[in-house]
Amino acid sequence: MQKKKDYIAMWFNVRKQLGISDEIHAGWYDHNTKTMQWTSYEHAKMDGMGLYAHELRKYGYPCTPLPTNRDTSEPKFFDVLKKQRQGKYQDTAPKKIRWKETFEYSNSDRGELECIILDEAATLKLKEKAAAQNVSVATTIFYSLNKMVASELLDGEQEYYWFYPVNMRGGVKLEDETMNHSSGFNLALNTKSTANEIQDIVRDKLKSQSHWMLWKLAHIGKWIGHAGVKRIYTSSSKKNFFAGSLSYLGSWPIPDERNSGERKDDVLACCGTGSKNYPISTGVTEWYGKMSIALKLHPYIGKKPGLTKHCLEQWQKYLTDSN
Repeated sequence: MQKKKDYIAMWFNVRKQLGISDEIHAGWYDHNTKTMQWTSYEHAKMDGMGLYAHELRKYGYPCTPLPTNRDTSEPKFFDVLKKQRQGKYQDTAPKKIRWKETFEYSNSDRGELECIILDEAATLKLKEKAAAQNVSVATTIFYSLNKMVASELLDGEQEYYWFYPVNMRGGVKLEDETMNHSSGFNLALNTKSTANEIQDIVRDKLKSQSHWMLWKLAHIGKWIGHAGVKRIYTSSSKKNFFAGSLSYLGSWPIPDERNSGERKDDVLACCGTGSKNYPISTGVTEWYGKMSIALKLHPYIGKKPGLTKHCLEQWQKYLTDSN
């Protein structure tokens, strides 16, 4: 398989040129001090799994090879287009969203970053809840996130979009395995979407190869260059608005006899980047059986002190209740 350049990075470099941060975060919860220590990385240089590899290699975890999806090669454009047209869920609704409150902000403002840790028992209970509802753990997490956002941040009943990231490793291979092997698709949800409805949409989007369509469209930079990407980004950001995205990185560390075991008693967490157009940033991952759940609200919707912490507590409540 021929190794390729990271054309996804072009979009984050354009953001930075426009003054929009591309920070993604890795954080350690110290079990002795009961505090979080965060480190920021540039999304232009790596995706979420790349971030984990960079962070864990400091402590003696090789993190190679990184997890892959089921694809072993990149499909042809017209094959993807055919699959897209067969999809049950088409993105026809306008990409608009009504928030309860919005705030003036500058690009130098940073949203509060909050994180909670579920111990082994609570993490196991969450998995049992997902199994009892016949949905994946990721779907249970996403359902509870959407329920929190609907109750705490949105202005009444409405339909709106989330972005659902997909790891493209397996189907593609870039010059460095930590680069942006990431794509995804849009999910049109509403304030009453159920876990089963969400899972049905996700499965249909994967079956219709929506993640491959976005991957191919995002690589337009091959032909139009940085200036062309900047024009598209500037135009798109004026009219397309999403709730945000769920960054779910699964279970870590990657099994490897070379793993050092260092910081095993702590918990490694993460959180994605955000913008006015994607103001809700998240990070959910499992570290030696303990789950971390992180939330960051962009100042556009989250400038009120304490709001992020309150929303995270509500997310945890919905996540761990029996419904």
